[in-house]
Amino acid sequence: MQTRRVQLATGRAIEFQLAENAAHRDAFFVLGVRKCGSSVMNSMLAGLAALNGLGFVDVGGKFFEQDVPEEDWRNDPESLTLLAPGQVYGGFRAMPLVFQNSEVFQAGRKILLVRDPRDALVSEYFSIAFTHSLPEAVGPDGARAAFLTERAAAQASAIEDFVIRRAKLLNTTLMEYRPMLTDKRTALFFYEDVILKKRAWVAEMAAHFGWTTGSDAFLDGMMGWADVLPQAERPREFIRRVRPGDHKEKLPKRVIERLDQLLAPSMALFGYS
Repeated sequence: MQTRRVQLATGRAIEFQLAENAAHRDAFFVLGVRKCGSSVMNSMLAGLAALNGLGFVDVGGKFFEQDVPEEDWRNDPESLTLLAPGQVYGGFRAMPLVFQNSEVFQAGRKILLVRDPRDALVSEYFSIAFTHSLPEAVGPDGARAAFLTERAAAQASAIEDFVIRRAKLLNTTLMEYRPMLTDKRTALFFYEDVILKKRAWVAEMAAHFGWTTGSDAFLDGMMGWADVLPQAERPREFIRRVRPGDHKEKLPKRVIERLDQLLAPSMALFGYS
């Protein structure tokens, strides 16, 4: 293993462990959006990476665990010191904007998972209000403090008010992935197409990366908690409902119509209506 130390402009220094993979010329990137199935995707691809002799660097997860707000690292040029051939980078819930300046990122094969943003907003409400884990606090202005503020606001809000308030932010997050749609090294997946067909999805992702998927027994063990479909909704658990179209049950028509307006650019970009 090799240690990479990222010294951010905020003064925080975070250490990452990267695998030694000199035989691999390119890097791989697992890109996602918050509440669009990224946790399931990252879990499965971390298992596949290990099977294929590659290390998985949970970039977003590590920074969050260390109480670093997302905006403090994804625009900081020092984050580029993380990038090297032969690694699998994941844990992203928003576009790592500064990576676009890296030849390693440009040359790497990528997977991007998106979801109907209206469903994502409903999921985000339950996550922020009740189920999302929190890092240990390092300072008063870290990721934990910001999240606790959001949690209090979510718990004090009706779901209709929450999704409208958060819609523009999610629209921006999705629009930041626009360059990936013209990148021939990027495979785009839609939550609605893959979340109930995970084995076929795993095979497609592995094929895009040029990886093996291993035996059925390996897949059974690797997927574990990820391949769960609750029979009834579990609003206080991480895997709450899974099935697409949740916003139609949770939100009144007038709110959905307002979301359609606020989310119009990203819905058009990714073909949702």
